[in-house]
Amino acid sequence: MELNGYLYALSAGATWGFLGIYGAYLSRYGLTGNDIAFVRLFFGFIAGVVYIIKNKNINRVVSLDNIKNIAVIGIVTQGVMNLLLYKSIIIIGTVTATMLLCTGPIFTVILSSIILKEKITTQKIIALAIACIGAVSLITEGDFKNIKFNIIGVTLAGMAGICYGIYPILSRRLKKGTNPLVLTVYSFLVGALVLIPTTNLGKIFELTRDIKTLMVLLTFGLIPTLIPYILFLKSMEYIDTAKASIITMVEIPVSALIGVFILKESFNMYKFLGIVLIVSGIMITKINFEKIKSKKYKNIN
Repeated sequence: MELNGYLYALSAGATWGFLGIYGAYLSRYGLTGNDIAFVRLFFGFIAGVVYIIKNKNINRVVSLDNIKNIAVIGIVTQGVMNLLLYKSIIIIGTVTATMLLCTGPIFTVILSSIILKEKITTQKIIALAIACIGAVSLITEGDFKNIKFNIIGVTLAGMAGICYGIYPILSRRLKKGTNPLVLTVYSFLVGALVLIPTTNLGKIFELTRDIKTLMVLLTFGLIPTLIPYILFLKSMEYIDTAKASIITMVEIPVSALIGVFILKESFNMYKFLGIVLIVSGIMITKINFEKIKSKKYKNIN
């Protein structure tokens, strides 16, 4: 059964990897980072509502106790996270901001041990460390000159990483009576509402007039938004929160490979090394170090 959790988490990370290609396409129309984030959440909400209506097995009722959870998840992990991320990109650039956002799983591991009482094992520490080193190698491409330090920018990007990392924790902490997916879909709407003041709604409305572009917007809400959240929530039914978060870091190499093969971006040794390290870190989450230790101990005796 644990294998199912790994497969769901890997699939979630892989589909999140398509975010970059949608972002690159929509930026050609002059949309800003906040515009793209709004489009993603708004159309993710629409896709989610359609999915929930079509799937009669899903409990659509939201308990009163969980309404505040919808607000917190929507405001913090969707709305505020995007505002902090794109503001930090303006100050310190995409490379540094993206690298700091990748610290999200670190906060997930720490907070899951404090709030959910999950163990911080040797396995998790090694897996996360290797995957994070891989992310740095892949994102910077070995050129650390692109890393900019500005206390405000770094703080904002770090806070975005925290917001990103607490989503799995909040999803686990739900009170009975509400399906986690239903809560997440409603949180998309809350996040979109938070982004409205920084969004050019007029430009987005113009794009919806073109059928081809409208289809892109709809699939944007489905493929790298709704589907990975469905898969990620499913993965946490089989494996713990920290492991699921580490495994979804496969998003980074998938995004890089899409950039190379579809967007014709460059591919070098540092990207290759980064991909190898991230995949290695993910594979380590499957190794049971405690079992290996006990076997060695038995053999010695």
